[in-house]
Amino acid sequence: MKIENAIELKRLNSLIIPSLIEEAKKKGDRHTEDQLYNVLRCMETIWLKEAGYSSNFCKSRVCLICSYKKQANLYSRTIEEVKSWTQPTAVTLTISHTGKSSLRQILNKIIKTFSKIIKYVRYHLGSKNYKLIRNLHLLIDSSRDNNHPHFHCITENSQIAQLLTDQWVHELKNEGVSRKAQDIAQLATEKDLLKWTKYMYDGPFNQEEIIEIVKTRPDKLLTTLKDISNLHLYAKLEKTHQIDPFSSL
Repeated sequence: MKIENAIELKRLNSLIIPSLIEEAKKKGDRHTEDQLYNVLRCMETIWLKEAGYSSNFCKSRVCLICSYKKQANLYSRTIEEVKSWTQPTAVTLTISHTGKSSLRQILNKIIKTFSKIIKYVRYHLGSKNYKLIRNLHLLIDSSRDNNHPHFHCITENSQIAQLLTDQWVHELKNEGVSRKAQDIAQLATEKDLLKWTKYMYDGPFNQEEIIEIVKTRPDKLLTTLKDISNLHLYAKLEKTHQIDPFSSL
């Protein structure tokens, strides 16, 4: 991550986190308050080196600096991995969140559903040799209590992409999931791959959305960040019979 980008994200943290700290104080949530103070102290000191810089990163999942840093690293590793795939295919798996269930319940449900689908893919292929990468995004609606969680995936070929999508719709049909809302697109060129991967690793949520919501609904943003803080939202490479380069994530 370039130091200019890190400094800009530090500025955004300083705009957003104090409002969330105030919300945590109002709710008497000392644990969350301490976590947010830790985020506010992220990158307080920068040590310049010949090959770049280092700093005291907080490594929190709700920190814009550390989230960007991790996603940038995943972007590079994904490009390197996927370039060797025969027919990389982009998949978007969506579900509507209407506010009837808590965000944490919805996220837990779709993560468990995805794990169940992976078992189906293994069974259907008759082999555990397959490759796919998935990342979870969350769009936050600042005007209502709705959120839009969805998976962005890259599969090794179109067959796996179709299996994923069909089973996603089958498993979540009672949640109102339709085939029309899902998307499959072949990444035919290197330009397509670079564009999709950049979009895929745009963070678990959009920076502009967070800034807007913290102005109008800091209480909602605080609740959302607490819901996702203990979940594994970042990318995972589903891979078997091979060394998993993302296994430590």
